Amino acid sequence: TSSRVLLVLCALCALLLLLVVTLAALTGHYSSQDTPVLSRLETCPMNWLYIRLRCYYFSTTFKEEKDWDESQTFCSSHKGSLALFDTQEELNFLMDFSGAHHVWVGLRKREDGIHWANGTTCSSS
Repeated sequence: TSSRVLLVLCALCALLLLLVVTLAALTGHYSSQDTPVLSRLETCPMNWLYIRLRCYYFSTTFKEEKDWDESQTFCSSHKGSLALFDTQEELNFLMDFSGAHHVWVGLRKREDGIHWANGTTCSSS
């Protein structure tokens, strides 16, 4: 009978896990800049930081310093982008968090204006 109880417990755990994954998929949210917001079930790549539902990478050595294009390519290779912001509060948070370190963000000036790394035009509001 103990093996039957164990089998029932395993089945219940599998059902619970399926329910949690389904709920996480149904309640996923995306920012207005099309940047995926992570659920608690997802994780960031190794050596990335999980902050406010997003993953951030901060280089820790000068050997890793890259220009804007190299940094965007690095982020893209990890299915990400240089940081995009929906609000001034998000930008302020990242600037406070990064401290004195130089960081690249996903803005770039072009002839037709300033654009986010995902191609959308940056508005000043």
